[in-house]
Amino acid sequence: MQTLGSRITSKALAGLILLVPLAILFIATMEIYGLLEDMAAFAALELPFPPIINALIFILLGVLAVFAACLFTGLLMTTGPGRKFANFVETGIADKIPLLGLLRNLTMSLTGTGNSQLKPCEINLYGDGACQFGFLMESLADGRMVVFIPGAPAVTLGQTYIVPAERVKLLEVPMTTVVNTITQWGVGAGDIYKPS
Repeated sequence: MQTLGSRITSKALAGLILLVPLAILFIATMEIYGLLEDMAAFAALELPFPPIINALIFILLGVLAVFAACLFTGLLMTTGPGRKFANFVETGIADKIPLLGLLRNLTMSLTGTGNSQLKPCEINLYGDGACQFGFLMESLADGRMVVFIPGAPAVTLGQTYIVPAERVKLLEVPMTTVVNTITQWGVGAGDIYKPS
């Protein structure tokens, strides 16, 4: 049976776990708000609204500008020169920077675009039955598989292994399900193994 002191300590820790992310979010929001106000003043946006409304309008304009730039770039990539430039970026830059290549493959898998071979899988790394979530990166000619096992909660950081094919089990779930489970330290794993 827990003593009063241990119960109070556990409740205080539970409160701390809840309050710390909220405090970080609040501080980040206030910093971003101040930055946006400064940027709006620098851009000489003399809008006849209270500062908070001006900041929200500035955020909306920024989001729309980023969306428009992404849409324009996406449309350019459907043209001949755009495809050549995209291939140059992939072969000349992205393939030479491992993290960028992983992010590209991860994004392509999450959005269902491109020909990314990245697939979510369960890996029995040491053959002892203790499995880890990871991604199949490539199948080798000798039958072995190259897998990437991310660290939780950062899916872009981890280790790469070459393992026998029998130790890799592909998961028939969307990539987002496995990524969400990893970023939440395993919470949601039941959704991966839910009967279909």
